[in-house]
This record gives sequence, structure tokens and C-alpha cells, in this order.
Amino acid sequence: MIRRWLLAVLAIAASMILAAPASADDFRPAYLQISQSDATTYDVLWKVPALGEDAVFKVRPEFPLGTVNLTPQRSSYANGVTV
Repeated sequence: MIRRWLLAVLAIAASMILAAPASADDFRPAYLQISQSDATTYDVLWKVPALGEDAVFKVRPEFPLGTVNLTPQRSSYANGVTV
């Protein structure tokens, strides 16, 4: 009886020692902000996770046909995010 109990305790202890810690995927969502300036003009802020300045995730918002940029697009990279 004691032998079974001792084996059970050793098996539980071994499984706790050998078990690898769980880890989850890194979740970093993109962010889209659209602000209306006047009746037909909008400001767009788009933040997307990036691994570096040249390694940006290929996720982009799509706007309706006929949408035009009134100013040049600018972007910058800092702390794992391209804005």
C-alpha cells in the first residue's frame, strides 16, 4: 500500500518537473482610425505590427474605388509597430 502511494507521489512529482511551461502566440492587432475632416475628407491612421522597418505584416485597409490621397503617405517604425 505504501509502495503504491510512494510510486504515485513520485509519478506526480516527475510529471510536474518534466512538464514544459505553456506558451501562447503573440497577439498584436492592427489599428485603423478614420477621422472626418469635412464632408468629403478623412484623415486615416493605420498601425500594423512589424518585425522591423522592412518586415511589415501584409495587412492593409481597402477604401472604395475613387478614393484619392490628398497628401503623400508617410510611415514610421518604432517599438514593433509601423504607423
